Amino acid sequence: MTPVFSGLGIVYEDRENLDKALEMYEKAVGLPKWNERYLNNLASVYYRKDDYDNAIKNYELILTLDYEFLVSYLEISLAYRLAGELEMGHAYLRKLAGLLDVKDLTDKDKNKGGWFYDAGDETVGLFSLDEKKQYTPYSLSMTLFLLGKEEDANSAAAKAQSMNTYQETSIKKLVRADLQRYLEKYPKMTGHAKRYADTYLGTQKE
Repeated sequence: MTPVFSGLGIVYEDRENLDKALEMYEKAVGLPKWNERYLNNLASVYYRKDDYDNAIKNYELILTLDYEFLVSYLEISLAYRLAGELEMGHAYLRKLAGLLDVKDLTDKDKNKGGWFYDAGDETVGLFSLDEKKQYTPYSLSMTLFLLGKEEDANSAAAKAQSMNTYQETSIKKLVRADLQRYLEKYPKMTGHAKRYADTYLGTQKE
């Protein structure tokens, strides 16, 4: 029955019924055969509901049970950042950046699927390893810049910019959306964030 509950959770999440999605994912996770994907889905819905404490708790459980499940490093970093814990977000992104260079990990089936994120008016899918490796240092550079570590932010951004991917424009748009989500919670950082966007993301296309 676990795949059924998980499948229903995906349907409800696609329909933006996050409460029902959460109910289905909790049922999937609660059944005997534990699956990191089901638990990641559960954590993701908590994140979308702005319940960062429960999102982080579930992401940490995933990484305790399966430290090789790479997408959870990214998603826990996003949750920590929006929870206002930039140092923790930075730590998980830096860890992920290193793990994405470990071929034995990135070749595992569980790490080959697409990673999908909301960029406002579009969903950005990170399918290839190079796309994941480009978004990660961009996200890292943004976090470092918000922390006031501009030299380190410049180095991370330079690494992202050195990569040529088909989706670079969409990846930059996703980083802008991440930045906007952060500013909705921490508007006092608006000037700082605008300087980051102008420096590293270029002119926004309307």
